[in-house]
Amino acid sequence: MSFCANCGGKLGAGARFCNGCGKPVQAPSCYQCEKPIAGKVLNVDGEPTCEKCNAEMDAAIGQALTNAQSEHSKYGGFIDRKF
Repeated sequence: MSFCANCGGKLGAGARFCNGCGKPVQAPSCYQCEKPIAGKVLNVDGEPTCEKCNAEMDAAIGQALTNAQSEHSKYGGFIDRKF
């Protein structure tokens, strides 16, 4: 759910103007690096994310999963799904 930066009102999906105050809706920006986002890229929490930050996060999650699988396999365990 998005909110108007001017009045805090709820914004509908794809809204170009706020229904509450009439101000133009600002383009979303990446929550990590604050660069404007042209497309709709969301991270695992549903926050708007630029492609670079999203790729970095995917790589970090992948490495953490690899490390966890390695540690579990030392003791005969396994991870049966990605999260």
